[in-house]
Amino acid sequence: MAEPAYTVASDTETTGEEKTSSPFPEIAIGIDIGTSQCSIAFWNGSEVELIKNTRNQKVMHSYVTFKDEVPAGGVSTQLSHEHEMLSGAAIFNMKRLIGRVDTDPVVHASKSLPFLVQTLDIGVRPFIAALVNNAWRSTTPEEVLAIFLVELRAMAETQLKRPIRNVVLTIPVSFSRFQLTRIERACAMAGLHVLRLMPEPTAVALLYAQQQQQSVHENLGSGSEKIAVIFNMGAGYCDIAVSATAGGVSQIKALSGSAIGGEDLLQNMMRHLMPNSESLFSSHGMNEIKSMALLRVATQDAIHKLSSETSVQIDVDLGNGLKVSKNVTREEFEEVNQQEFEKCGSLITQCLHDAKVEIEDLTDVILVGGCSYIPKVRNLVKSTCKKVELYEGINPLEAAVSGAALEGAVTSGINDPFGNLDLLTIQVTPLGIGIRANGNNFVPIIPRNTTMPARKDLVFTTVRDNQSEALIIVYEGEGEKVEENHLLGYFKITGIPPSPKGVPEINVCMDIDASSVLRVLVGVIMPGNPHPVIPVMEVRLPTVDDGHGWCAEALNSAYGSTLDLETVQPKKIKIYFVSLHHKEIIEAVLMRSLYTGFMGAHSLLDVSENIVVNSYGGDVGINYGREGDNLPSPKQVVDFLTKNFSNKIGLIRIYDANIEILEALSGTNLVVTIGVPNEAINYVASSQDAADKWVQDHIITYVRKGVRFRYLCVGNEVIPGILAACVEPAIMNLHNSVRKAGYDFIFVSTAVAANVLGTSYPPSQGQFAPNVADVMSSITHSLYSIGSPLLINVYPYYALVEDPVHIPFEYALFTSRTPIRDGHLEYYNLFDAMVDAFVAAMVRVVQREDVKLVVSETGWPTDGRIGYAITDYARTYNNKLREHAIVSGRTPRKADINLEVYIFAMFNEDLKTPEEEKNFGTFYPNFTEKYPLWR
Repeated sequence: MAEPAYTVASDTETTGEEKTSSPFPEIAIGIDIGTSQCSIAFWNGSEVELIKNTRNQKVMHSYVTFKDEVPAGGVSTQLSHEHEMLSGAAIFNMKRLIGRVDTDPVVHASKSLPFLVQTLDIGVRPFIAALVNNAWRSTTPEEVLAIFLVELRAMAETQLKRPIRNVVLTIPVSFSRFQLTRIERACAMAGLHVLRLMPEPTAVALLYAQQQQQSVHENLGSGSEKIAVIFNMGAGYCDIAVSATAGGVSQIKALSGSAIGGEDLLQNMMRHLMPNSESLFSSHGMNEIKSMALLRVATQDAIHKLSSETSVQIDVDLGNGLKVSKNVTREEFEEVNQQEFEKCGSLITQCLHDAKVEIEDLTDVILVGGCSYIPKVRNLVKSTCKKVELYEGINPLEAAVSGAALEGAVTSGINDPFGNLDLLTIQVTPLGIGIRANGNNFVPIIPRNTTMPARKDLVFTTVRDNQSEALIIVYEGEGEKVEENHLLGYFKITGIPPSPKGVPEINVCMDIDASSVLRVLVGVIMPGNPHPVIPVMEVRLPTVDDGHGWCAEALNSAYGSTLDLETVQPKKIKIYFVSLHHKEIIEAVLMRSLYTGFMGAHSLLDVSENIVVNSYGGDVGINYGREGDNLPSPKQVVDFLTKNFSNKIGLIRIYDANIEILEALSGTNLVVTIGVPNEAINYVASSQDAADKWVQDHIITYVRKGVRFRYLCVGNEVIPGILAACVEPAIMNLHNSVRKAGYDFIFVSTAVAANVLGTSYPPSQGQFAPNVADVMSSITHSLYSIGSPLLINVYPYYALVEDPVHIPFEYALFTSRTPIRDGHLEYYNLFDAMVDAFVAAMVRVVQREDVKLVVSETGWPTDGRIGYAITDYARTYNNKLREHAIVSGRTPRKADINLEVYIFAMFNEDLKTPEEEKNFGTFYPNFTEKYPLWR
């Protein structure tokens, strides 16, 4: 039977998103491309099913033969003899070589493979070729991987009888970002769109999470958290993960990995059997390739037998007068590979250390991958983890692809009526990401094993007087020196104001989302100047394959150390360590897709047309209430914000878990504060199960759909009131629920108005009112203990209306030039004074200064019964407020924070009372602005 025909796009083609008019629904398949084997699976409606080839194989060889005009992969081709596969016409082990350059030790170790791997040792791609009719046929790792990806795709389409476009692909933990781009390139050449690149042990962890969830359902159990170590060792890589699993959520606590695998064990044994094999076979003639193949096959067979036998006799005639005749014991094999086994043990120890997990806390140890059948590997894992038995519920060769298929089903939004797909994986960064500073040192900004999504920043400064430019060179890795890491790209910023060295504050912020897309943001702050400097930025990315070092050398040659940076001393960081989205900053997106492949030796590609550059609007969000009868639909609102104000309004607060709004927010970049409506507070406070259900229905469901929650707010201004006593238990129950779900990035709090303060003037004397003192004291202690901010609704407008005699109008409106003193502090506006009164009240309770607040509501009405409610005053207040939040973000007492501020409101809400409460909107229902504010 003829195999399906296929077409592979050229490695130099530009492959974009293809539009399809297929009537079939999208199905995301899972693919595991191993160094030596590959497999494909999908969710069939009730379980994961692996697809078999025409020879009834679920697991197929990862190789391509170039004997015929059309190359054929191991998916569809059955060779007559294994020696033929290794005779020079077949290319394999490309997962070990993809994205590597010819100075890489892994590439040099691959020269013993029975095809041509040639290097110049200058930092470019190795030359890879198959011997076809006594001539070399060159190829690339991307082409080889694409060929059997095409065959896997054709297999799936034949069985499922529908087109396949989307894929979740497993990858090694230790892959650099450049290697990820090359994997994506191979998928694009095969006509596949990558939904997820999933580290192999993470895929296994998801499968384990599903099994534990099913076990809980079957046994009607409580589903307590289980901690597991996943050890995955295949032909090319050894990867470790520590996961915490409960309720279908798999939270990866740490990852570690290295290019250690069965290939290394095999090559060590080949050198042991024939110590001079590398020099004997260096010419790569036809005879030498055949000899290499024979030695390789014989050694591989021996290693397989040693998994079940204690010794094996090797007798092989290699030709050219070369023979190997030797009895090899299992102990001998283990001794030859002792160093590799020790490295694997160290990876486990390191991963447990990074995860902050003690061995006695482990529930299960899961061993997968082809090397899991090697007795030494099994004993090593058991002894390191101090376990007598290993987890037996997972097929070692099918685990990774099964987890990828599960992720594909979840990512595609497939619903399972029995809850088998109520799953979530929370990933971590496998490698640190940082910049060059303090000489030639690598300074991490996002450390390894940081939970994604994440946003972290660090402050640097100049090293020379009047330094007007700086190079911010971005690296990925764990080495102390930059040359030990992967170069991702660099920023050259100019326009730093002349000043003594150490004065400018160059804020570098890194933001990485759940899909591992990295954004690097840079801003320059001059102390004493309320307006940040917007630097001119030139962004370039290397186009030669990763690790070559030539880009770094070119930068050193051009600039030397004249544009260096150094980190700010810790005492200064306490004052100026800020999140850059509180400033006017420049944003550049370093996405995996920006790499365009091999362009030449010293070339640097200017990709400024691919870079998103804008003035960022800071942490100023908007309240979206819906108490009106003429308002646009939630979808229209969200579409309007994302299309027209994405660089100005990044935060949105909603007051309940309205399904229509949450659906509209799914998959957008808007960061959401969601409210537990007042009528649901008593319910979530009643029990942990009630809170768990509320979080499951309104948070977990929509996190999986791509809603980016930041705060979960229990009610709005319910204190004082009959629900006041329910707020603190509700907060703690919901906090426990989101932590059980693994959502450390969601903070639970409540929103209060200024009426909870008994004293607010002067600000330093702020304290909670006697009628709510006990409740607010309990809430403040709880919020401080869980690291959540108090959400406060601050309205200078209402304070002015209530006491116009003692409160100067300009002081309320942000236009006063005369400060009001409170001890050594000076207040130029009522907003800061009201915020600091809350700070003082909280500090009185916890006796610590590091309390946190978010201004969840503030604004000024444009109309009403009171004379201060007019459009001009609203425009002045909100613009001054927004400028204050973006430029400073600080209050006189809290100089070390940057407040998040939410302006009230998106629209007028004509169903509210009294009159002025109807008129806080900044947009009309037709989306025109009432007055210039957001543009």
